Amino acid sequence: MFLLSRKLQLIAATALSLCALLANADTLSQAINTEAAIHTDAVKSQSKIDALDDHTRKMLEQYRSATRQTKTLLTYMILERPDGCHVAVLDLDAPLVQ
Repeated sequence: MFLLSRKLQLIAATALSLCALLANADTLSQAINTEAAIHTDAVKSQSKIDALDDHTRKMLEQYRSATRQTKTLLTYMILERPDGCHVAVLDLDAPLVQ
């Protein structure tokens, strides 16, 4: 009789353990799904950041190019005389542009 009750105790303990495992598996599955969603959102955010960084770098290069061109044009100003001739004037106070 003692053996039978011991077997029933083992079966009951095993059944409870399986139920606990199934409950934990559901929780684990939810955690994995949440982590995957967070990762997907992070990838999208990083893509947007990379695109903005590329755009900002391109705009900065355009600004630098325009600044260099402006300095060069200010160094050599073209003046129109009343008789229609054009005279190039070198501004000696302007910094040299490389």
